Amino acid sequence: MRSLNKNQTQLWYVRPNGFIDVLDSDGYKTGEKEYVYTVPQEIKLTLSPVSGIVILDSGGKFLELDYTATSTEVALSENDLIFDTLPIDNFDKTYTFLVKTVLKSLNSFQYLLEKRF
Repeated sequence: MRSLNKNQTQLWYVRPNGFIDVLDSDGYKTGEKEYVYTVPQEIKLTLSPVSGIVILDSGGKFLELDYTATSTEVALSENDLIFDTLPIDNFDKTYTFLVKTVLKSLNSFQYLLEKRF
């Protein structure tokens, strides 16, 4: 029942793909680094707000969560960024959800998500 197409939400995700050095206005390295992300890819997930003790216990006792997502086909990783609209740039400042934990079962994945405020 969790993987019915009518229950799925269209979203996009990007994955961290290393770091680059931050340059100042003169082109010199500042010593800071920032993430480089992959190209946004469309996914469909079943989103649910966190409302039960079973969900909270499955992700960890002290983990602050806002939503869970379930899928049978997509394999996201921790620290992937999820968007509700197609992102253009500034991924780390415009994401909707951050994947905190990935839980695998025999035939599906459950993702514990933290919402950006």
